[in-house]
Amino acid sequence: VNFIKHLSVARRDKLSSELSKNQDLWRRCWQNQDLLNDASRRMMLEILARTPGSSAVDPPPIQFLESVAMQFLKKETQSSHAADHALTSVKTIRDVLLTVVQLQWDCTRDQVVEGLSKVALEAESKLRKKEKDHRDVGSELMNILEDMDRPWRIQLKEDDSQEFEDARGEEEPPKYDDWKKP
Repeated sequence: VNFIKHLSVARRDKLSSELSKNQDLWRRCWQNQDLLNDASRRMMLEILARTPGSSAVDPPPIQFLESVAMQFLKKETQSSHAADHALTSVKTIRDVLLTVVQLQWDCTRDQVVEGLSKVALEAESKLRKKEKDHRDVGSELMNILEDMDRPWRIQLKEDDSQEFEDARGEEEPPKYDDWKKP
C-alpha cells in the first residue's frame, strides 16, 4: 500500500522510471489486488493512466487489470453518487485504456483485446447517454475499441526464448570442402 501511495504522488516524468525500477513489486500489487482496499485499486488505475505509453513498463497481467477495472467501476458507479462521479470514473478507465494499448504485452493479442474490450464495454454501460459529456466519453471508448481491431495496434513482446530455440534448432549448413578436389 505504501508503494502505491508513493507512486500516486510521483511526478509523471519520474513515474516511468519508478515503475521500471520496481516492476516486480508493481506486478505483485496487481496479482494481490484482492488484498487491497478500494482506494488502493483506484490509485493503481490512476497510476496506470498517468504512465506514459512510450515507457518500457510492463502492463499488468490482463486478467488482473480486467478484475481491478471491473471492481473499480462497480464500486464507483453503484453508490448514489452524482452522474459526474460516474463520468469521472469512466474517464479514468478511458485514460487507462489509452495508455495500455500503447504498451507491449506478454500474452496473446486475443487475450488483450478480449480483456480490454470487456473493460471498455463495462465502462461505456455506466454512462448516462442523455448527457452530452457522457455521450462524448462513450464515443471515445468506442473509438478505442475500433482502434484495438487494427492488427498493428496491440504490441506483443517478441519471445526471445523462441528465437533462441529457432537458432539452436537449425541444422548446420552443409560444408562444401570437396570443391578443392579435382
